Amino acid sequence: MAYHAAPQSLKVIMDRNLRLDVCATHLVLRWIVSLCIGIVICIPGVKAAGTGDVVPIGSPMANVVSFEFAVYYLPKPDSDPRQALKRLASKLDAGWHVVDSPSQSPAQPELSIRLEKDVQHNYAPPGMANLQYSGRGLSLQQAKALQNSKTALILGFTHSKTKVWTVLAAANRLAEQVARETDGLVWDEQTREVFTPDAWRAHRIESSDSVPDVRKHIIVHAYRSGERLRAVTLGMGKFGLPDVVINDVDPSLGDPLSHVVHAFCQAMAEGATFSGNREFDLDFDSIRHPAFRGPPSARLRLQPRAVARLAVRKGIREDGDAENRLLEVSMERYPGPDIHAKQQNMVAAAFDRQDSVTAIRDDDKALNDASRRAKAKLPALKAAFAAGLQPGEFILVKAPFASRGSTTEMMWVRITRWSETSIEGLLEDEPVQKTTLHAGQVVRLAERDVFDYVRRFADGREDGGETDKIIKEMRRAK
Repeated sequence: MAYHAAPQSLKVIMDRNLRLDVCATHLVLRWIVSLCIGIVICIPGVKAAGTGDVVPIGSPMANVVSFEFAVYYLPKPDSDPRQALKRLASKLDAGWHVVDSPSQSPAQPELSIRLEKDVQHNYAPPGMANLQYSGRGLSLQQAKALQNSKTALILGFTHSKTKVWTVLAAANRLAEQVARETDGLVWDEQTREVFTPDAWRAHRIESSDSVPDVRKHIIVHAYRSGERLRAVTLGMGKFGLPDVVINDVDPSLGDPLSHVVHAFCQAMAEGATFSGNREFDLDFDSIRHPAFRGPPSARLRLQPRAVARLAVRKGIREDGDAENRLLEVSMERYPGPDIHAKQQNMVAAAFDRQDSVTAIRDDDKALNDASRRAKAKLPALKAAFAAGLQPGEFILVKAPFASRGSTTEMMWVRITRWSETSIEGLLEDEPVQKTTLHAGQVVRLAERDVFDYVRRFADGREDGGETDKIIKEMRRAK
């Protein structure tokens, strides 16, 4: 953000209040161009889907749904957790039929149980680096203890699509209760996340057995591919539905395209069907879940009666994608000379993006005082970073970057390395001014140039960001 039109004698700074949630094992999209969802993973160029890959007519939901959860122990359970599992499963009354291996066409919901006693070789937990992004609610001590886990209780669920929502809700509750009673951590095999029981309840347990808010049950990985991103979901298989990919994502469109992905997934969960002609009109007003009725974010509003005219085809799986069917969604039905222009035109037609860039003067007393207070806390932040952050915790710093003319643009950087006098990290924002920088790029800056910081704790609390608050008040006043 920024102070407004400054006299010619004063330097003008463009300040971005565009902090995006980091989620994980990825630039994650809650969205990372951080969204996430470490972080940038370079992969070979993405192959275009074939023109004949038409999605079959009708519902994309599979007739039989299978998925897997697990409970990791630190390092072993005090007693055989299978006994607690069977007792709790009977109380949930989901009609479970306990089996050694799932059948092809289950007449009733099936629950397979396996106690893995050689975890490190046969069911290895995620490492410390991955837990920084995929650990939910874990303390640093729990994350370290997980590396030495010896036992995991693996739960397999198989059922017909007629019971998709009731079984999923019961399975989520069962996993939480087993982990809580036997003192373990819950693993979601499809989204590749680890949760404490409390975090699992907060993220995954909903009050009804009807169609859930799919955003709570999936994640989106965004990987750097050339100058753009490849964004792909993980977790839709729990609904018997295909995962979704968008190729060649312009990083500056992360927020609206993230909402398109989530809304498309929600529409499929609520019963959307395909016509067989590779076209799908995503009517945002038709989505029934109440969580989708408000604005997608503080910076993003849907246009009245917004519709995204999508092209949908069978996607091409890449390394790291889920073992699941894949649909590719693109904006090729919009006009424009290239995919970037087509994405821009889709966003312009469906969304009202709130301008989050403001011109500021570099002599504002309130902002400079707030910046001095932030800089005074940098030694303590550096010490915390060196000691090791909790899984899911991260630190952002705001710093100036030169752009066109004499303008400087303030942008946020997610710290990945902090040396004696310099900081290295990933640029969170897509620059507005003309520059060679782009979101997700590794950048380096001098510690002395830090203007502000935000520390996001694993439980979602935030410290810092005082200059943001001042600039928001300035914007409101105008």
